[in-house]
Amino acid sequence: MPNPSKKIILYFPSEFVERPLTNEIIQKFGLIVNIFSASISSDERGFLGIELSGNADKISEAVDFIKSQGIEVKPLGSRISRDEKKCVNCGVCISICPVNAIYQKDFEIFFDSEKCIACGSCIESCPFKAIFSGE
Repeated sequence: MPNPSKKIILYFPSEFVERPLTNEIIQKFGLIVNIFSASISSDERGFLGIELSGNADKISEAVDFIKSQGIEVKPLGSRISRDEKKCVNCGVCISICPVNAIYQKDFEIFFDSEKCIACGSCIESCPFKAIFSGE
């Protein structure tokens, strides 16, 4: 049986950029940390997309620890949003998505937030600006 996992987005102020947070999580909680998306600079707020894998209780403890450090934690799906009124189902975003989180069925576009790695490629590719960052 595979280990439980949880994908989250961390939003943090610039003072956390040089802190080895993922290493702390590994050492304190014995979890596997997969970084799947990041936008980090030393002079502004950054975000880090991570997947925590391991014991379910330890994952909850790690998320609580991260929050206690003053870092905002959001579920992965909150990073990317789609305005269905602006979307014309052109399909440009489908070919851009590296993990097939956007797909078309019966000529309608759908978004699977569980597959999304919050890379932002779909945001840049949408000619109608129907996909945007939901931070």
